[in-house]
Amino acid sequence: MLYPVIKATHLLSAMVWVSSMFALAALLPFHIRSTDAAVKAKLVDIEHFLLKKLANPMLLVVLILGVGTLVRHPEWLKMGWLHAKLLFVVFICGYHGVLAKTRRVLAEGQDVSLKKAQVLNGLLWVLTAFIVFFAIVKPF
Repeated sequence: MLYPVIKATHLLSAMVWVSSMFALAALLPFHIRSTDAAVKAKLVDIEHFLLKKLANPMLLVVLILGVGTLVRHPEWLKMGWLHAKLLFVVFICGYHGVLAKTRRVLAEGQDVSLKKAQVLNGLLWVLTAFIVFFAIVKPF
């Protein structure tokens, strides 16, 4: 009975983590284009909330539950699909770091290119799609 609870919690935490990053990435172009100081200040507050109160804690929960599951079931580490999934988990964790740095740079009033914000917005879709594909389809 414990494993389904852990799996559900892992999945729900991953959904909150990724959706908060989607929201943050979607706000970046608005932040970059905005010329109103009050709007920029409000966006900084919202972006801070999304990262510090949602994305960061949920990333921690996802990683703890994922590692805990692998410790409990080490035989899963022999499965090719899990290696592929974990590779994309590493990529999405790196993406999280880049997104956090980009948010911090904007909060400090420095410039970020609109193109970078647009790439960050699209890249998350690709990383998430690969993780879901490998976790559900288990092609090898």
